[in-house]
Amino acid sequence: MIDILLVGMFTAFFLAALEPLISFLSLIVSLLFVNATLSLTFSLVGTLLTGWTDWKDLILKTVGCAFLGSSLLAIVERLAYFRPNNNSVRQ
Repeated sequence: MIDILLVGMFTAFFLAALEPLISFLSLIVSLLFVNATLSLTFSLVGTLLTGWTDWKDLILKTVGCAFLGSSLLAIVERLAYFRPNNNSVRQ
């Protein structure tokens, strides 16, 4: 379980670090396709670095960690950017 979390964080880190490249590639290809491809690629590399026993294990961990990495990145982006709530301002 800890290796899935580790590979998910590995994937989220590289997705965040390569944000300018992702933005540039999204001009050519769909943003969804670019995010999915890079997320699966980074997750595959991370899974191979942690070690795997068979093909089923490799595929399941790669897809699961890619989803976890993208989700972690989305959560961190939501938490990192401050957006004031206009309804809480008293006039």
